[in-house]
Amino acid sequence: MSGSVLHLLGTLEAHNKRVTCLAMSADDTTLVSGSRDKSLVMWDLEQQEPEHPGMAQRSLLGHFHFVEDVVLTKDDRFALSASWDSTLRMWDLESGECRQTFTGHSGDVTCVDICEEEAEGKVIYKVISGGRDKKVILWNVEGKVVSEKPAHEDWVTAVKHTSIPEKEGEFVITASWDRTLKYYQLPTEGNTLTEEVVIAKAPSFINCISVAPNGSLVAVGCKDGSVVIYSLPDNSVHCEFNVGAEVNSLEFSPMKYWIAVGTTNGMRIVDIDNAKQPLYDSAHHEFAYNDEGVSVQIPVHAIRFSHDGHRLFAGGDDGRVFVFDTNMDTN
Repeated sequence: MSGSVLHLLGTLEAHNKRVTCLAMSADDTTLVSGSRDKSLVMWDLEQQEPEHPGMAQRSLLGHFHFVEDVVLTKDDRFALSASWDSTLRMWDLESGECRQTFTGHSGDVTCVDICEEEAEGKVIYKVISGGRDKKVILWNVEGKVVSEKPAHEDWVTAVKHTSIPEKEGEFVITASWDRTLKYYQLPTEGNTLTEEVVIAKAPSFINCISVAPNGSLVAVGCKDGSVVIYSLPDNSVHCEFNVGAEVNSLEFSPMKYWIAVGTTNGMRIVDIDNAKQPLYDSAHHEFAYNDEGVSVQIPVHAIRFSHDGHRLFAGGDDGRVFVFDTNMDTN
C-alpha cells in the first residue's frame, strides 16, 4: 500500500537555503514559497518542463532575515509574509512590490494568517501574527496594531484563522512552545481578541498545526515526533501517533481523510482512520539525491496540498520544493 499514494513529478528550484513555508492560489496555478534565503518566490505551475512542474515567475525581496511563514488573500492579489526580521510584509503579487510593512513584534515573527470579512460591500482584512515575543497581534491591512495579547508563556509557533462547528463567529487557533493549543474569538465589535479557550496541553513543544477544511479537527505536530489530532468544539483527542522524528509541518488533505507530515527525516502520509500504518513513508522511497547521485533523506519543513488535492508540495531543507501527484484515484 505504501508505494501507491504518491508519485514524484519533479522539483521547483530557485531557493538556495531551506524552504520554510508554502502557500497556494485558489485556482492551484500559483505557488508561493518562502525560505531562509530571505526571499519569497512565485511559481507558475502552468508552465512546466521535464522534471520541473512549474517555473519561477518572480522573487519577492525585502526581508532582512529568514522568511518563516506566508499566506495568500482569497482573491490571490496579495501575500502576507512573516520574518525573523521582526516584521510582516504585504506583497502585491501582480507587481511584486511590497505594499505594507507591519512593525510591532519585538522579535522574530514566526507565523501569520488572515481573516477576510465583507461589510457594506467592502472586504475587511484582519491580519493575525505570532512571534518569539509570545504575543499574538491583530492588525488592520494598513499595518496598524488593532489588538495585542500576551497569549502564551513561550514563543508562538502557529496562528490559524478558522470557523468552529456549533460556534458562531470567526476564531484564531494559536499554538506555542509552552505546549498549549488555544483559540480566541475574533472581534466583530471592538478590537479585542476574546473568549480564550485552552484546547489542550500537547505532549511536547508544538512546532506546527493544521486545521481540517471544515474546522472540525485541529492537528498539532511536536518536537518529540508526536502528532495529536483534536476534535472541535469538544477538544477531545481524535487520534494520536508518533512519527519518530521532529515534526516541522503538517496539513490535512482537502479531499481525503489523510494528513501529510513533514519531519526532520522526510515525509509521511497518514490515513487518520489507520494512523499506525502510514500510507507513504519517504524512508522507503528514493526521491532525493545528493550531488553524487546517492539517495538521501531530506528534512521537510513545509507541506501544502493543492486545493483539488491532486498535488502535494514539500519544501526541503536543501532549498528544493518536491512536487508529487497524490494519485487521488487510489483506493
